[in-house]
Amino acid sequence: MLGWLKNMLHPMETRSSGVGYPLLTDELMEWIEQNDVNMDWLFGGNPSVIVKRAVEKSKEDRPFLDYAGSFESELKPTLVAMLRAVVFQNVPVEEAHNAFSVVVQEFRADPNIVRENNDKMN
Repeated sequence: MLGWLKNMLHPMETRSSGVGYPLLTDELMEWIEQNDVNMDWLFGGNPSVIVKRAVEKSKEDRPFLDYAGSFESELKPTLVAMLRAVVFQNVPVEEAHNAFSVVVQEFRADPNIVRENNDKMN
């Protein structure tokens, strides 16, 4: 998802076909494919496919959101840092997850930390 957002911030230029439509060059078609851009929305402003895709994506993301919500509030900044490392610094997901798991285990093992709810998921 981030790739298309970066490209939307610096969109490629299009040329007109001379009759009011963009010229579908190989370069434009490659950009559309690489960035998973919906052509109905891009050229016609029809958001229905994008809305449908967003609903489907939110269903796909639900397990992760449940997982992320299962951690104590003190751990959430570390979770965000892990995700940023994966997205922006290309840290492998497994490596970041393993490091985060260690932080969670150490946090939960510390007897000096008062927790609101001790029955959080691992």
